[in-house]
Amino acid sequence: MKSNNWTPEELKEALLTNSKINFSISNISINSELVKKGELFIPIKGKKYDGHQFISHALSKGANYSLATGSNYKKFKLNKFKNFLDSFFKSKLGKMSVTSEEVVGVDITPEAIRVAQVSKNKNDRWLLDKYSYRVLSKEKIGDNLLDSKDYLSEEIPLALANAKITTRNAAISIPVTSSVIKVVTSPLMTDEEMKRAIETASLWENLVQMEDINDYSIFHQVIKRNSKKNTMEILFVASKLSDVNAYSALIKKGGLNPVIMDVRCFSLKNAFDNTKLNKDNVIQTAILEFGLNENYLMIIYNNMPIVTDIFFQPPLRPQEKQSLIQSTEAQITPEGESVIRRYAMQIKQAVNEYETKYESKIHTINVVSSLKNIKKLLSLFTKNLPNTGFKIFDPLSSVSIPAYNKEKTNIINRSTITSVMGLAFRKLDVFGYYKFVTAVKNINLLPNRDTVRQQNKIKFLSGFALKGFAGAIAGIYLLLIGLSFFQYNSNGHLGVNHSHRSICELTLTLSFPPIFLPLVSFSLNL
Repeated sequence: MKSNNWTPEELKEALLTNSKINFSISNISINSELVKKGELFIPIKGKKYDGHQFISHALSKGANYSLATGSNYKKFKLNKFKNFLDSFFKSKLGKMSVTSEEVVGVDITPEAIRVAQVSKNKNDRWLLDKYSYRVLSKEKIGDNLLDSKDYLSEEIPLALANAKITTRNAAISIPVTSSVIKVVTSPLMTDEEMKRAIETASLWENLVQMEDINDYSIFHQVIKRNSKKNTMEILFVASKLSDVNAYSALIKKGGLNPVIMDVRCFSLKNAFDNTKLNKDNVIQTAILEFGLNENYLMIIYNNMPIVTDIFFQPPLRPQEKQSLIQSTEAQITPEGESVIRRYAMQIKQAVNEYETKYESKIHTINVVSSLKNIKKLLSLFTKNLPNTGFKIFDPLSSVSIPAYNKEKTNIINRSTITSVMGLAFRKLDVFGYYKFVTAVKNINLLPNRDTVRQQNKIKFLSGFALKGFAGAIAGIYLLLIGLSFFQYNSNGHLGVNHSHRSICELTLTLSFPPIFLPLVSFSLNL
């Protein structure tokens, strides 16, 4: 018989924390210990469920369950309270850690290497502390950036030195063309259930259906849970391990320590989030990257990314590439018009699909491009899509720029700086703070990210404890200094009684480590 004390959500959580709870549906019983081990597979009406899927399926069908309302329930509530406190303190500590960790953003494209480091000023406004770039030689850069790693690794230290950046921890991005980005729907699960399902390799095989899944570095984050429908939306991001390791090796060869590897489209989104444009709780964001290398449209709806690759169909011939580069507003070649028309058709299709599915209108698309003449080309986009606005995105619109960086950033097309700014805004999230905030702020495809987080967590906690100890010592010291002055005044400036002085000396000596004894002696001689 069903207990009135338990909600379905609590039951589901309890199944993964209490091995003595049994659960039944359709005359089939399971024990949560088997569920936790991922050893149970149950066929129901011809469909095979593992233990985690079975819980979600059973709850959605209104399964019967009987549980004790005494010690088991109290124990579960106590554990739930402990988990709440654990999450609360992790969130607070995480917020402190992400604001103190120094990271340099490094953006590598066929055109240039850009590095940037940011901080916040007294008005809580972003400040572009350090910025520099190195224009790359076209003769030394091939079709694949990774084929020029020796040349690139020589240019990275030069860019860092020019910006006077000493931080070694780097946030880098990997091209969208090297990544798989999906939002998948799954049965509602707790974090523990997800962890078990991933460990048994059943989750991604069922939801994503990718071949050779073990050849990929995978990042995932729950975007939204829907208890009414008993489902949840998961952001799935993957990139081939060979590409991830190749970019990591390139950065290391340049003298840096990669701690964050984002996907380029999300670094653009991060730059957008940190401008004044996104302060009014924008439900949707549309960003288009247009160029000779990366081309895609990304729409973020309620924090859910929808990424559509845009292809030049057929692939651009050399003369068509030159036509795009050399086109001006006064003189756009027929070949250039044809390329933009074909490109705009794909944008229109992606926008129409989005607007039909989500019943939300896209009014403006923010454009990021490496082409110097992008402003001239936008008139062609507007001509082909008259109901959609296009504007070049300026990532520095709400960023304070010191005088020494004015000249470097005084360029016509500031959108080229978008990716490196988005990376510079990133922080190493050692306590999982961003999972309490949003999904697309903490993507990290590095295979060793857990090790990096653990190392920096220890580093942060050690520094935090040292500061706390020093603060406590300083507090006691100031208190005893105050007592000394009080005693001095209470004796009418006649000096401290010898016996009292002896007690003070003994107390202070016991209270302070040897390193502080000269200060103690000084305070007693006041």
